[in-house]
Amino acid sequence: MVDMQTFDFHAYDSMTIEQLSAVRDQGLQRVDSVTKVMRDHVRREHAEGTPILKLAKRAGVTRPTIYAWLSE
Repeated sequence: MVDMQTFDFHAYDSMTIEQLSAVRDQGLQRVDSVTKVMRDHVRREHAEGTPILKLAKRAGVTRPTIYAWLSE
């Protein structure tokens, strides 16, 4: 696994496909974790009455995304 604390992000060209895959997988896992927390915040704030458009703008996503998160 690549140590993301000391990784030189400008070295992608010199990495193997396997190394690039590991870096990509770590990034996707982080995005998934953050997205799950965002969904929880959106659901909670929607339940408290925050409008869909305001939630979408604050979360940096589209209104259809907010509707999808609320329907899950």
